[in-house]
Amino acid sequence: MRNAIVIGGLSLLAACDSSSSGPTCGEGTALESGMCVATGSGSGDVCGTGTQLDTDGKTCVPNGDGTASAPTISLITPTKAGVTGFVLFEIDGTGFAGSNVTDLHVYFGDTTPGTGGEPGPCEAEIGTTTATSVTGEVPPACELNVSSVTLTTNVGMASIPFSYLGVFAADGDGGDNLSIGSSGGDVYLIDPFAGLWFDLGPMADADLNLWGMTGIAFDSTGKLWGVSTGDSPGDIATGPQLVSLSFAGSSVTITAVGALVDANDTVYSVTDIKFKGSTLYGWGVTFDLAGAAGQLVTIDTTTGIVTPLGTAVAVPVPGALVVDGRGTIIVAAQGAAPDGFIGTTGEYDSVDPTTGALTSVATLDNTIFGTPVGAPINAMARFGQAILAVIDNGTYGGFTGAGTTGEQLATINTIGTPIVTPLFELPAQDGFQSQVDALDMPQPGTTIQLSLRGRKSHALKPAANPNQATAKTVAKHITKYSH
Repeated sequence: MRNAIVIGGLSLLAACDSSSSGPTCGEGTALESGMCVATGSGSGDVCGTGTQLDTDGKTCVPNGDGTASAPTISLITPTKAGVTGFVLFEIDGTGFAGSNVTDLHVYFGDTTPGTGGEPGPCEAEIGTTTATSVTGEVPPACELNVSSVTLTTNVGMASIPFSYLGVFAADGDGGDNLSIGSSGGDVYLIDPFAGLWFDLGPMADADLNLWGMTGIAFDSTGKLWGVSTGDSPGDIATGPQLVSLSFAGSSVTITAVGALVDANDTVYSVTDIKFKGSTLYGWGVTFDLAGAAGQLVTIDTTTGIVTPLGTAVAVPVPGALVVDGRGTIIVAAQGAAPDGFIGTTGEYDSVDPTTGALTSVATLDNTIFGTPVGAPINAMARFGQAILAVIDNGTYGGFTGAGTTGEQLATINTIGTPIVTPLFELPAQDGFQSQVDALDMPQPGTTIQLSLRGRKSHALKPAANPNQATAKTVAKHITKYSH
């Protein structure tokens, strides 16, 4: 009979035995325990001593009577997964079974073995194993510097590239949910595929001052940078600052670099930042009696000094910045819909990195219950080929009577309809609405020293809009635009 193991509601079939249906072995042979064995005379597909038919019914592979060499891996499916795991994988290769193979383990990262009969901290649960295929379930990420999956047997080991995907978010103004300003906030890790998030802890410096961020960005080495709100305790003496963030235990350590000022000591409120190559770009906003004006700026990562590029434009809302899959700098500085709400126009523009000139790419079309809402886009981040955005529908959705609370995570797809698709309400501290103002994802191939061991996951609440994607279709929607 066929043996099946059920993982995540899907049945995976083990190798067939003598009662399996399928191709016959031919005259003069008989199928015994999945192996074609000669009966004395005649022709047929005899697999040979120590081998048996694989599950495809065509290939001869080592059986329990044969010996296996050190394993090799030719393919893993999928090659990436959300940080919470819990999706099926299959590894193809050789040497996974044989009479000399007494154990097999698959590790997603750390290869420390388990003890007392328990799996290792980064070890996968195995479903079925043949000599050429291993199936199982991707475990939750126990660390974010995973660059490979390692399969070990008592005969040898082999590895293949693999990565976990997760989006980092940080609280900004009102991050403490207690004041108009900010006495500090937390950093979160979001798995948009699973609709789950982890709280990585509050942002605090060596003097225990709390911080809030308006933008975060990972550089090519995996280092995380941020721009502060200017009104958190760590900013009292200087105003907005460039900082670095590092993860240690249950908190996020902030190290100040310098005030966000230009050569003339003009103070900039930088609402979002992203790296293009080794250059840190930001969307810098200044204020005078005429109102707020925004423009592309560069930021010196050793001093925090801001260099404005081009001519500033009037900005009624904060604005967000991202570098898309083509390497183009994109800014959304006028809101998320063309409704004219307090002057917003839903502009989605490319930016010339030399002159700072804006060129329209698309007009955004965010709606709530069919009503255009020009809510600010507080942050953007590239997620594969998709663009994720933080939309402030907590403040602006309330003005329309839609009744939404907290910032929302959305996808922006300029070749689709709708262009803006809200997915989830973003993380928040217990009992309060979301105040996430910063968003980014580590660059491919970088090392992030962060452990998720022992951290509790929380569910994201689907966007409160029946016209948008349901929770069931969110993962499919993101997957379509993320590879």
